[in-house]
Amino acid sequence: MTPADRIHRWHSPTVFSLIALCFLLPFATVFANGCQTTAHYKTTFTGAQLVTHSVPAGGRDPSCRHDVSVCVDRAGATTADIAFGAAIVGLILGMLGISRGPGWCASVGLGALVVLFRNFTNLSDDDFSLYAGFWLAFLLFLWAGLVHLRRDFKRARAPGRPTRPTTPPLLWGHPRIGPRPFEGKRHV
Repeated sequence: MTPADRIHRWHSPTVFSLIALCFLLPFATVFANGCQTTAHYKTTFTGAQLVTHSVPAGGRDPSCRHDVSVCVDRAGATTADIAFGAAIVGLILGMLGISRGPGWCASVGLGALVVLFRNFTNLSDDDFSLYAGFWLAFLLFLWAGLVHLRRDFKRARAPGRPTRPTTPPLLWGHPRIGPRPFEGKRHV
């Protein structure tokens, strides 16, 4: 096995394990500013705390009538679960050597982090700061998606790749017209 083959084989599991480790880093801080009072509350949490629904308490947020941690949990825990699950599934598929699944996991994880960012911006009367855990996971999902997209294009354009005759969609489910295509040596 050449070094290039080893890199190709272990690149995907390494990237997805790094994404999973990013959830242990600080992810974000959400600030709750009361409009009627001068009270300011905040909570800082890691991605793992968001995934496990255990965001630390930071004080009562007047905009959602609960603690700021409850508001953050409602806004982002499900999408963080999806992003973390995509990282774990991508890691498992990469370890098993399955070449077509990790690209989809990267796109699902990237989409989940974009939705998480949008959910944090929609928290009413609150402000937030994203930290290294979020940005590294976002960039690594983007990297994994681009690498697997490139690999897919190379697989599709590989010379000598056997092509299957395609049936037009209008003929799906209908009997074939004409003789069957020749698929090998005929026995006499």
